[in-house]
Amino acid sequence: TTGEVSAAETVRIIAEQVERAAAEGRYSGTVLLARGDSIVLHRAFGHANREQGVANDLQTGYGIASIGKMFTAVSIARLVEAGRLRFEDTLGAVLPDYPNVAARGVTIHQLLTHTAGIADPFASPQWTPGVTRTRQAEWFPLFAETPLAFTPGERFEYSNGGYFVLGAIIERLTEHSFGDWLRHDLFREAGMAAATADAPCATGYLRLPETDPLRREAPTPNTGRQGSASAGAGSGAGGACMTALDMFRFVRALRNGTLLSPEMTARVVTGQVALDPRGPIKYGYGFFELPVRDGAVHARGHSGGGEGSGQDGDVQVLWEPDWTMIVLGNMDTPAARSLSGKMIGPLARAR
Repeated sequence: TTGEVSAAETVRIIAEQVERAAAEGRYSGTVLLARGDSIVLHRAFGHANREQGVANDLQTGYGIASIGKMFTAVSIARLVEAGRLRFEDTLGAVLPDYPNVAARGVTIHQLLTHTAGIADPFASPQWTPGVTRTRQAEWFPLFAETPLAFTPGERFEYSNGGYFVLGAIIERLTEHSFGDWLRHDLFREAGMAAATADAPCATGYLRLPETDPLRREAPTPNTGRQGSASAGAGSGAGGACMTALDMFRFVRALRNGTLLSPEMTARVVTGQVALDPRGPIKYGYGFFELPVRDGAVHARGHSGGGEGSGQDGDVQVLWEPDWTMIVLGNMDTPAARSLSGKMIGPLARAR
């Protein structure tokens, strides 16, 4: 009557679904499932580079796009616990030279929860993919002087710009580049070996709606586009290249109290603002929170990638039964997320 299935049977069924998707050309990437500290499924599918015939393997890194917002939020929380910042601090107090005077009253809490109203650089007509920016503030000309979209705190509106600002705050407080600080602090503390050594990143493959609306042509490498593979720690808004195993190391380090105190961990991963007042999904600090099984289980994590980027991924922790689900890939949305969406329910019912 409960619909519960054994954990072993659940993992077997999920593995068959992933194999089928890969065989049919609907998925390419690495899947990792774990219960507690125990990895129960860890397999790679498809090609890291189709033109050269290089297969994805367990050491392959993938562009994780916005999944990296979890790194930014946890890094901010670590600075708070170290006494170097407060969630109530204003942008103007930390970055007094921020170009938009009206935005200087925005709080760190509002930046973390996407309730600041700060514009998105990827919506700017000045944005050009493939441009290298070594410091987070170099993104500011694309969005900082755009008027706030609403009164800060009024509502949720997803903003990459807000997370570039958080990355700049990390750089100001630590006097390191964002990537160097993640390697020095977060990645090292979590034991993320490949992340600190810049794992080789799979080429992403995309289908452009304007040239292939029926998705029938062979996927195109995303070199030079928004989702093009980039080594290292990425930016405050995401964009790192990551192996599934290193992502698991991050999740476990967060879950077991290595990165933050239990109280701070709860604050970071617990939903604080609703994406839609009528919907169940909430956003905490760099983490979405989705109730599963009528709220008996909560999935907490972040997805990344999008149409036309050649990358797609999803990282979710089912907090109460302690399942970790990592699906990273080098194909356009919804390649990975179509799989992860089918996994959450069965994992929440697995016994």
